[in-house]
Amino acid sequence: MSIQRRPKTGKPAKGQPVKWIVRYRDPAGKEHSKTFDTQAAAKDFDKDQGVKLAQGTWQDPTRLKITVGQIYDDWSTSTPVRDATRWLRDYTRRLHLEPISEYPAVKLTTRDILDWYDQMTTSRSWIDVDDTGVSPATARDHLRRLRAAYRHAMADGLPVPRNPVVIPKADEGDAIDPATIPTLEEINRVIHRVRTGGAPYTRQKKDHAGRMATRTMHYRAQPTIADMMIVGMLTGMRVSEVCGLTVGDVDLDAGVIHLTRQLDPRSRERVALKSRAGRRDIPIADELAPILRGYAEGRGASAWIFTSRSGEAMRTAQMSQVISRAAVCEDAPLVHFHALRHFFASSLITAGRPVQEVSQVLGHGSPSLTLDVYTHVLDRTGAGMRDAISAAIGCGISAGSRHLRVVPDTGS
Repeated sequence: MSIQRRPKTGKPAKGQPVKWIVRYRDPAGKEHSKTFDTQAAAKDFDKDQGVKLAQGTWQDPTRLKITVGQIYDDWSTSTPVRDATRWLRDYTRRLHLEPISEYPAVKLTTRDILDWYDQMTTSRSWIDVDDTGVSPATARDHLRRLRAAYRHAMADGLPVPRNPVVIPKADEGDAIDPATIPTLEEINRVIHRVRTGGAPYTRQKKDHAGRMATRTMHYRAQPTIADMMIVGMLTGMRVSEVCGLTVGDVDLDAGVIHLTRQLDPRSRERVALKSRAGRRDIPIADELAPILRGYAEGRGASAWIFTSRSGEAMRTAQMSQVISRAAVCEDAPLVHFHALRHFFASSLITAGRPVQEVSQVLGHGSPSLTLDVYTHVLDRTGAGMRDAISAAIGCGISAGSRHLRVVPDTGS
């Protein structure tokens, strides 16, 4: 290490002060330098760097200047991901990271993170002064991506003692209100309407004179979508997971659905599930087995279980529209595909199944997430996962026998 005067001797150029430059090498042998206005400041810095180098606590000053936005960008492009994941990462970067993107990454605190979370859920003023924010669940998703970016940066040597990104727990406002979960009778009415058709909808079309006229149309019978609703109700699967099922996923002999992939609505291809917890084995209730058998028998392992009239995988948007119109027709506005998942989960919980088991069959990352979401419907009594499905749900549909056989899950 050395301290050098500039100029080395004599007076500096007119109007220019004397400068003092500290030069030193890091543990890897790379030279660094810093300029000071006074010799005393240079000596203090030289001494401080010498102590840190001797103690092994020295940190590269260039790393201290890295911003939150830079570590996020580095993480976002560090590994190849599917298009849907890339879009979500870009969505966080473009629309939500702005308030903290220029922060020095090493100085970001947990308090800064919680303030950012509050901004996202109340008013994203950097987007629009009238913006009302996003839901707490969506805001937590943005935090999870930043937390992953920090983990990546820390593994690469970012000098922070701990990850500053903490995920706030879901509050009572995020929990599912039992009043928003449809009843079995409402669900069955909508399934019947989808199966038989007849739900009205309006359509604008030009008449013979070229004028726009409103016509009332009626949906045709959609038995495949009706069966997909039963699958959702008896497994808790998401719509993209049901649409992405192939014959090879359904093991009727073992009585389980091996769920490993889902349908990407953009690419129309099967893609990996978003999390390790999402990859799971789901018990097939006796009421569901004949439905799945009818679609799977005599077909190859890679064939879609549920297909449109053209032989392609069902479109999630089309399904949502059909179900929505049928729900309006049957005066059952609470019924939509994701509500079937909530109905499934709440039915098992109120039937007394342990939250750990319910969390696993739903593909949640942890039982605490299940508790956060379904805290208002907890009621621990009863026994038997398949018995719970049958008792709470299965006996209300027409397919198959009235009772489920319990096959203990020895793989958990």
